[in-house]
Amino acid sequence: MKRSLPATPPQRGKPPALDRHSRALALALALAAVAYDLTVASAREGGRAGLIGDAHYSYAAARSLAFDGDLDLTNQLQVIGDRWHLGRDPASDGYRLPVRELGPALLMVPGLWLHHNLGLSARWEGPLAVAPASASLGLCFAGCAAALTRLRARLALDLSAATITALALAATLGFVAPFYALGPAGYAHAPEAAAIAWLAASLLAEAPRTAGLSLAIALLMRLQSALWLIFPLTERLHDPARRLLDAGRIALVGAFALLPLIYLGLAHPGSARGPIRWGLGFFRPSNLIPGLGAVLIGPHGLFTATPLAALGVLGLAVAPAMSPRQRPIARGFGLVVLAQVMLCAMARDPDGGAAYGARRLAGLTVVIAIGLGLAYARLPARPRLLCAALIAALVAINLARTELALRGLIPLTIR
Repeated sequence: MKRSLPATPPQRGKPPALDRHSRALALALALAAVAYDLTVASAREGGRAGLIGDAHYSYAAARSLAFDGDLDLTNQLQVIGDRWHLGRDPASDGYRLPVRELGPALLMVPGLWLHHNLGLSARWEGPLAVAPASASLGLCFAGCAAALTRLRARLALDLSAATITALALAATLGFVAPFYALGPAGYAHAPEAAAIAWLAASLLAEAPRTAGLSLAIALLMRLQSALWLIFPLTERLHDPARRLLDAGRIALVGAFALLPLIYLGLAHPGSARGPIRWGLGFFRPSNLIPGLGAVLIGPHGLFTATPLAALGVLGLAVAPAMSPRQRPIARGFGLVVLAQVMLCAMARDPDGGAAYGARRLAGLTVVIAIGLGLAYARLPARPRLLCAALIAALVAINLARTELALRGLIPLTIR
């Protein structure tokens, strides 16, 4: 059996690209997710199903940006309410600052403008606001496919275009992104998964500027995305100059995402908690060991709630033994996984509270795709069939559980 494709060295610095079939499937996924949001999801709770918890306050921030041109949430919270009591920390100048990162709020602004300009009924405001986040399901698949395509080029892997499409689709649909794109879409997790997928594709393409832009978008969604700088710092240990230069260029572009948060912190310092509602007190290093258990194998664990993640991480772990050429890339991604898991384990609520799977690790979607790709490329024909059947079964189980959870038939809280 042919074990590899002819080596075709990828062009360093060229942004990742997709074939037309992957682009068409990505568009179909995005449209299907938005259609679900506008029909099935919008029928739940009067169109507010995607705007619960933290997303409610991102929605308030988006309304303030769209209609008031500022981030004084006082009047918006009077209109939409403060059901979860997270808007009760006014700054000395009267501002109530948005919860955590601004990315989810910025994604809602176009939908709010569209709703306002079309003069639609209030029922459609929420669904249109979260439609861009729902569409990120397609972008997540596209990023995973681009990352696997670049991986094949760099390592001359025996992966056909159809296999790459299937593995990218499996990683996208077999982890947490579908739940957060089709349900509480106002949260950052589905857009974060999409941004990180393109970040990984750009890192594999050795395109620092594109990677920096992807990192900036990811940082607007979740600040823990900064841990992805570990990859360019650790992948090429034999070339420290290039490694430091690439990491510096990526960090320089990505840092622009921090400017809105820095501005908020300086312009409105009177807030009791600041523009980000957690600081070092959010973490408890002494909780690391039990926290690891909760993150990995707890009720919302990475491996127990979404077992496809275990298969992807296993593939990443065994890849260096299968081929020494895969070792640097597997090491870089493996260290990112380790850092992300340890960060979540030290949180005061490592299980994420009411959650579907390890939602704080949604950015690892592309790593699951890469782990599956590295292992699958080295398997003989019969084990490949067994592996494909297992992957398909795990994806089907995840989609079934997603629908049950969206209907409220599976409890998502342990409290």
